[in-house]
Amino acid sequence: MSTSAPDPDVREDLTVTADQARDLVRAALLGYGEAEAELAARALVSAQASGWPEFGLNLLLRDLAGLPSSPPPAPSPNPGAVAVLDGAGLPGPIALARAALLAEQRAQTAGIGAVGVRDATGTGRIGAYLRPLAERGRLALTCAQSRPIVAPYGGQRAVLGTNPVAVACPATPPVVIDFATSTASLAQVRRQAEAGEPLPPAAALDADGLPTQDPASVATLLPEGLLGSLMGLTAEMLAGLLVGGRDFGPDGARGLFVLVLDPAAFGVGDLAKRGTALAQEWAAAGGHVPGASPEPSTCTVAEPIWAALQTAASAQRTGDPA
Repeated sequence: MSTSAPDPDVREDLTVTADQARDLVRAALLGYGEAEAELAARALVSAQASGWPEFGLNLLLRDLAGLPSSPPPAPSPNPGAVAVLDGAGLPGPIALARAALLAEQRAQTAGIGAVGVRDATGTGRIGAYLRPLAERGRLALTCAQSRPIVAPYGGQRAVLGTNPVAVACPATPPVVIDFATSTASLAQVRRQAEAGEPLPPAAALDADGLPTQDPASVATLLPEGLLGSLMGLTAEMLAGLLVGGRDFGPDGARGLFVLVLDPAAFGVGDLAKRGTALAQEWAAAGGHVPGASPEPSTCTVAEPIWAALQTAASAQRTGDPA
């Protein structure tokens, strides 16, 4: 599906309900499969409603602008607990949604499902793709790697991407952990640059390997401490080495890794009940329970983005390329 990329900076902002946004995104992505479109729409609108359009509808439109008008056919991976998908020709959100759903299917039969994706584009906030799986009783993990922009802890040269990691556990509501392994994300760097604001201290280095808070001078990002550096390395081993994402495809495409576990295979009983008890104990001890806050019911969308999505959705309904 090809559609022109709108300029989100030439705009009037619209306020729409999250349901309206999900309906429109789902319609625009329907050609990639109903279940994939539903999960991708939920993840993208979650990011949009949380104030991160760079990980929401803006990301989707940027992907759709560079894709062929006819979606590639869905693959038929070999049976078994493990599968690898090709993300080329797919919007990144569809690639991750397809991987998550396939891993869930494999977990239903084998107790565990592990799916990798090669040559994927941007996906946005990866934890949002796992939340529905946790709502259905699955324990899930995903991570992503991308082109090198982050130095190792104590280093000065980029070796890893921002390499986010996410885990979702059944609970009421689900516990969803989602974090980048770098001190700042590239989206944050761009935002700070546009706003003319400095980055936090110890977030980045310039081309000479010296600390900088100037977003325009950033050559390398720094990891979120030693733990963040090691988690980024872990994501690289899974999504980069095991899946093959480190063999970078065109335009810096990335690798994705999804692991889904069926609690029934482990004989632990009602994991959601146990997860809820853990979350309550965590909160009682003064901890913040990630994923516990309700998602906003409305979101703000740049008018050109909304109009372009309407065009893409209309093309899906009529069968004409956008």
